[in-house]
Amino acid sequence: MDTFSTQTALIIFIKNSIPGKVKTRIGSVWGDVKALEIYFELQRITRAVCDEFEGPKYLYYSDGISPTDDWDPSIYNKNVQSGEELGDRMYQAFSNVLDRHPKAIIIGSDCPYLQLNDFLEAEKKLESRDLVIGPAGDGGYYLLALRHPYRELFDGVPWSKSEVLKTSLQIAGKLGLKTSFLRTLWDIDLPDDWTIYQMLQKEMRKR
Repeated sequence: MDTFSTQTALIIFIKNSIPGKVKTRIGSVWGDVKALEIYFELQRITRAVCDEFEGPKYLYYSDGISPTDDWDPSIYNKNVQSGEELGDRMYQAFSNVLDRHPKAIIIGSDCPYLQLNDFLEAEKKLESRDLVIGPAGDGGYYLLALRHPYRELFDGVPWSKSEVLKTSLQIAGKLGLKTSFLRTLWDIDLPDDWTIYQMLQKEMRKR
């Protein structure tokens, strides 16, 4: 039996870095090589902020564990996502991790605006809430935090659509979950998203 820890855990979902399989909407405009380059950069940014988080970290690959990538196995507990739909895979990850920890936060690797304080705020809010959501500007979410793996929360959600957040909130309401929100951030899904991010970074460097 796994030892139970009192620390909040961080779950990171990533896709294996295969040309034509990552950032496909960017790839359809700028090509698969550019899309892969952007995905590598997003992973680097995500890894940097995750490294700052002091709790246990669980990395979940889409297709298979990569033993030679830049995610340090001494820091990240490496796993493979299990399930057909994204909701199934998220539920399985939450279930596994919440068997060992009282709270868990899940993110992807699409939001370069994410900061350590977002993790800490989610952790704090979970002390008095059942569910914490980091809303994404496209109608989805970039972060979800739970103390219990509610199966219903991941069923019937139109993943990759603009109704993800709306549907999730409707389900949370039916379950009677106390919900709190973080700030709204943007994921990188389209070429314009990346262009805007690059422009903002350039402006910040000028300050």
